[in-house]
Amino acid sequence: MQAASVLLQRISHSVLILAGLSVCVHSTKAAEVNFETLNTGDTFGMGTHNPGETMVVQDGITVRLTNFQLGSFEDFNTVRINGPGTDSFATKHAFLDNIGLEFDLNAIAPITDVFFDYVEGGGDLNFAVNSGPIIELEFETGGMLSLENHPDLPPGITAMVDADSVHLSGAISDFLLAGQELALDNIVAVPEPTCLVLLAVGMGAGIYRRRSTKLIAK
Repeated sequence: MQAASVLLQRISHSVLILAGLSVCVHSTKAAEVNFETLNTGDTFGMGTHNPGETMVVQDGITVRLTNFQLGSFEDFNTVRINGPGTDSFATKHAFLDNIGLEFDLNAIAPITDVFFDYVEGGGDLNFAVNSGPIIELEFETGGMLSLENHPDLPPGITAMVDADSVHLSGAISDFLLAGQELALDNIVAVPEPTCLVLLAVGMGAGIYRRRSTKLIAK
């Protein structure tokens, strides 16, 4: 009976660790919008859609159409899906012409990191995160590059920006990008790695069972 009890405790310990690992793999799966489910030439916006309408849902991320603004000026023109080999992208992507896109991440929350690739053709940009106020980024003063260390970024949100990609860090539930001549692709949202805590709980329970087994043996 004692041997059987020890065996059951060891099996339980292994199951707990494996459960932690399986949750870890599942919860850290990144979600991506790459516009590959849309057709080259598809156009959304003025004349066919209204602000707030859904453009596409991909990998749990809902992409909605929204206005572009500059001061008191607002516009709602078009998003066009361009094909490979255009706008410096090797794959299909979205080209924003005086319009914006809102990326709703609530269905896959909590998200702690967002990455996306971009190409600026000119004109100004809009950025917002977590339904906050619009940050206007002027092309003449750096455009997207000026988002890094921008004083109007909300507390807890950081942006690392280079010439063709952005990395946002922090608790992110949604974000908005708008532009006058802006190409976007490979929008990736990475969930919070809560799996590490679950794995630790599993290992802790196993250690407790091992100690209990040693006491029984004595």
